[in-house]
Amino acid sequence: MDVFDFIKQAYDLKFDGVDFNSKHIKSTNKDYLRKIKQECIKHGLVISCIGISNSFSKLDEPVDNAINEVKKWIDVAYYLGAPIVRVFAGGATPENLNLAWNRAVQGLSEVSEYGQKAGIRVSLQNHNHTGIIKTGNDVLKMLNDVGSNLGYIMDTGQYAGSPGASGGELNSDFDFYKSMDQTAHLASLVRVKLYYGGSEASGIKNVHMDYTRIFQLLKKVKFNGFISLVYEGLDDEFQSVIRGNIELRKHLQKIN
Repeated sequence: MDVFDFIKQAYDLKFDGVDFNSKHIKSTNKDYLRKIKQECIKHGLVISCIGISNSFSKLDEPVDNAINEVKKWIDVAYYLGAPIVRVFAGGATPENLNLAWNRAVQGLSEVSEYGQKAGIRVSLQNHNHTGIIKTGNDVLKMLNDVGSNLGYIMDTGQYAGSPGASGGELNSDFDFYKSMDQTAHLASLVRVKLYYGGSEASGIKNVHMDYTRIFQLLKKVKFNGFISLVYEGLDDEFQSVIRGNIELRKHLQKIN
């Protein structure tokens, strides 16, 4: 489906907003963006976030390339009225970690300041695989190194140790609930990962994440932002989104 079908489906499923990935926005032409904005208004949907799948740590590319790409999408978010732009730090091998970290600090500092001037919260998402931001300690250190302009998006399935995270340390001592405990109070937005049928990324068939515990944590920190439903399981995608919508709303009812 295209973004306009997506908006219609979100409306039909009674969601409160839509969370776009930049790769699905096919043009930055103002006429096209205006149509997206008008369709969201027509259907009573907030654009909660624009997600960018960037990396500041590609050592074979100038960091300015990634910075300029993010700034372009901050401008799009400003036009669409999205209050949050999701960004990544990037990945690295162990021997390149310090260099990648410093490049990420440079990139995140510049784009978060650019976003702040536009009234947009540029927010860093944790991510496993070879990502340099894969534990709660990583998030806290990067936010400290960059400064107060940078926000944070908590991805429940992408902390190291999560059974759903592809490439993760699946049998390690990493405690992904501890990482959430460390960082939930800082979250601008929460991405909830669901894995009905097992995790497509890790290949694990029985993925259990304790959403009673996670929603209680969100209540404890008085989180009042958007919760974005992200399905990455092996069952039928559309039916799983319907199921996930129902189940997550039950969790919300329990803690309200």
